Amino acid sequence: MATSKNRKPTKADLEKRNEALGKILTLVASRSLVARYDSLRREPTRRIPELRTDLSETEQQFRADRRILAYLQADDLYDNSSIASTIDTAIRLTIGQRGGTPIFTGSDREYATEYFNRWKRTCGYCENESYYEMLSLILRCVMLHGDCLVWCDDQLTDGKIRIFDADQICNVEMADFNKWKVENGLPDHARQVEGVVVDGTGKVYGYFVTMLRNRYAVSINDAMYLPADTCRRVAFHKKHTQYRGEPMVLANQQITEDTKSLLRSEVGAAKLASELPLIVERPEGFDANAISSLLEGYSDIGELTNGTGIAPEDLMKLGEASNASEASTFKAFQDKASIAMVDAGTKVTNLTNAQRPSAPIQSWVDVLNDANGKAIGVMSCLSRGRADNSYSSGMIEIEISWKSFEESQKLLERQVVDYVMSVILPNSTYEVHWDKAVVIDPEKDEKVKDMQIKGGRTTFRELLGADWKEILNELAEEKKYLKEIGLDNISLFQTGNGNEIQEVIEEHTDTDTNKETEDNE
Repeated sequence: MATSKNRKPTKADLEKRNEALGKILTLVASRSLVARYDSLRREPTRRIPELRTDLSETEQQFRADRRILAYLQADDLYDNSSIASTIDTAIRLTIGQRGGTPIFTGSDREYATEYFNRWKRTCGYCENESYYEMLSLILRCVMLHGDCLVWCDDQLTDGKIRIFDADQICNVEMADFNKWKVENGLPDHARQVEGVVVDGTGKVYGYFVTMLRNRYAVSINDAMYLPADTCRRVAFHKKHTQYRGEPMVLANQQITEDTKSLLRSEVGAAKLASELPLIVERPEGFDANAISSLLEGYSDIGELTNGTGIAPEDLMKLGEASNASEASTFKAFQDKASIAMVDAGTKVTNLTNAQRPSAPIQSWVDVLNDANGKAIGVMSCLSRGRADNSYSSGMIEIEISWKSFEESQKLLERQVVDYVMSVILPNSTYEVHWDKAVVIDPEKDEKVKDMQIKGGRTTFRELLGADWKEILNELAEEKKYLKEIGLDNISLFQTGNGNEIQEVIEEHTDTDTNKETEDNE
């Protein structure tokens, strides 16, 4: 007699078991989803966020292998996506033609200016790069990798700027570090954070740098220690105890990869459309009408073969081959990339007018460019490389973008320019010149400046820069000289209406003369 233990399950039993199993899997999946997204929990059961106020040795989001991988991913994005043009646009507008140039104002102005002008031409340590090249390299390193180290020393770098990339700032091996710490008299609580040596309160002692690349830790023999007061780490900080920067572009890595995949698919479709502009029927039983029906109605066979690399006479021979039942001749055309063979009776389609690229592609690219631009503070009119909006909208976007550029300018001024000037010209006083916002309508902008200066709402220093006195003195000298040689009819001596500016001569009336006499008496 069969028992319940060895009874063969019926179809109903299997359905019931599958239903129960499905409920269990659904429950597990839902619980997993709720566990991942705390906002899906019922409010009484939501977890209280863990708040930490003590110092942690894991202040960095990118540590060890993850940090190295982040650098490689950022480099790949820069080399293979539109983020490169967005970053380069931001750098060009931030630095401009002579951005970051100190305008010296002290008693040694002439000497300091002459010295700086000589120094700036070949101030790069590695390849004698120019001053503006070095500023561009530093800003690009910060945007791509999150930070870099700038070192300038009268003796050790010969007064030139040396840059250590983010992947060159790294830990030394722990055994070496502990020994080095004792030899240099550092306290026991001193530690390493991704190449940065800090004490127990978070104060930075200095940095370990190496000529090796993409290493989590190196031997002390392959590293060099730079005290914090002899160099500068340049970075945008997100929080106070963040000793290493983060690549700005990684937030959009997934949408970048998706868009690249979409573009590859469209390019493949466009290539297929260009290589298969003609589909012809394969003769079944050497049907005499197979090719002839295709060519029927075409007075000029060249319309079909144009751009395919196949001569019209070849297509005519193909038709003749099918009519003459010459299978060998027909097969010779089967490998032609421009002809696809289909079975007889298949609808013949001409692909020469395939719409490629697809219309939504540009929208995807725009979304990607907007996302990449916003990651570094650049609005759409600059990240897309075209102006799609009105003049007012474009001006608003440029104003917003320029606030980000001004932040980058101040970063370079405080962390690079001031540091370098303290090394090469320590006793000089100066103001740093930076380019102003891009002007879309120069005529309108000049009218606004005229009204502001006439109404006392701005100053010549604000309009002309730190060397405003020199500019005005030069204008006065030019005006005097032009007047002496009889060229006082140019725009420098005209009003906004084009009328010549006349010298105002005060006329004294009899009443004024009598009043002056009474005053003298």
